[in-house]
Amino acid sequence: MAQTLLQICQQASREMGITAPATIISNTDLYAVQLLNLFNGLGQDLAREYDWQGLTREHSFSTEFYQYTGDSTLGSTSLTNMSSIASLDTTFIIEGTGVPEDTFVSSAAVTTVVMTREATATSTTSTYTFSKVQYSLPSGFDRLIDRTQWDKSENWPMFGPKTPQQWQWLKVGVTASGLGVWYRVIRNLFQIFPALGSENFMRFEYVSAFWGATSASATPTLSTLTADTDTNVFPDRLMVTGLKLRFRMARNDSALQTHSKEDIQAGFPMRLLNIAKANDAGSPDLTMMARPGSVLM
Repeated sequence: MAQTLLQICQQASREMGITAPATIISNTDLYAVQLLNLFNGLGQDLAREYDWQGLTREHSFSTEFYQYTGDSTLGSTSLTNMSSIASLDTTFIIEGTGVPEDTFVSSAAVTTVVMTREATATSTTSTYTFSKVQYSLPSGFDRLIDRTQWDKSENWPMFGPKTPQQWQWLKVGVTASGLGVWYRVIRNLFQIFPALGSENFMRFEYVSAFWGATSASATPTLSTLTADTDTNVFPDRLMVTGLKLRFRMARNDSALQTHSKEDIQAGFPMRLLNIAKANDAGSPDLTMMARPGSVLM
């Protein structure tokens, strides 16, 4: 059972020969204040250290699109007399008569959609497809897990993440579509290419920044512990020894002489850290067979 913030701080204190605090949160004692801040720093650093199974999450979303009619005017950025503008915002790309490639919604109000580029033709009561290509990342998102991005509707992997150079090349290519969907994370948005104009079910895995929980049985929702009863996803012993080392580092304790250079540089005992990583979720079998080929020819 995971120990609480208070229990780990008390255990670390006793092992260092320091009087264990009765509380941590709201305790104005300098030792308690320092233990709290060092503990939260340790947890945040560990969360970035490795793709822990306790921090791994799945995220799913369905792509959105709408088809509305409207009028375009050569040289104008406005689509007027729109049949609807419901749900449209700047995360939607526009396709239709007179709309050049890579044109987004700039704003939408009443019966007018303002585009990011000027229309190349005049058209009346034409149908325009508005496809959402930028999607919000899940709460607590820290980083993607590579090669977990899939278009479940088409049973194809998504390709990426693309570099800025590749992304711009894609958007000015001879063709704006092809086999599969490409993706990139920019401005904390999961962006896809090309615009699908259909409702597809997408899924990917990511590492969460939420390493703390309000109890041992609760889902982690905290990136900073704020109650004495809060728990965390990391092994108790790793947290105790890591907290001790960081406390001694902060106070230039002579006991640091017993630690390796790697321990001191990393801020937590490397031996226990390596054991925790190795035991976290098992390891795949090693094979002498040839590596599986790409899904593409």
